Amino acid sequence: MHNRDLRHAVAMVALANMGYFFVEFAMARHIGSVSLFADSVDFLEDAAVNLLVFFALAWSARRRARVRACLEAVLPLARSEAASAPLEESLVSRRIAAALTALTDAERAAFVLFELEGLSGKEIANILGCPEATVFRRLFHARQRFTAAVEAHGGFEP
Repeated sequence: MHNRDLRHAVAMVALANMGYFFVEFAMARHIGSVSLFADSVDFLEDAAVNLLVFFALAWSARRRARVRACLEAVLPLARSEAASAPLEESLVSRRIAAALTALTDAERAAFVLFELEGLSGKEIANILGCPEATVFRRLFHARQRFTAAVEAHGGFEP
């Protein structure tokens, strides 16, 4: 998968999250539900992260490192929360991140959209512009590589 295709997929997910935000926000206002309002803010946060990823994919590694340093400087709360996370959770997260890097771009896009975003094979095929069978072939290979990479890094147990 080319970087352009991955950026397109991330942009589509960002738009979907933004759409969900507006729908839930409107319903929360209409029925006066604070919990639904709070849930809608999660979609807004997801859309913001998706957009950051969309733009970051076009940046060099050096620029991404600079942005990371800036974000860490202005978001000390995020840093302290990450520091206070249990060591085991942090270790497992690093293993998962390392396993994701073992996937090709095409496999990673299909894997993330299917396993994390919960999209169907047909939806992913439309986003990525490929046949549905290709999506499931990529998922098959992604799962194999992901599992092997996680096991190579010590598994999910801390």
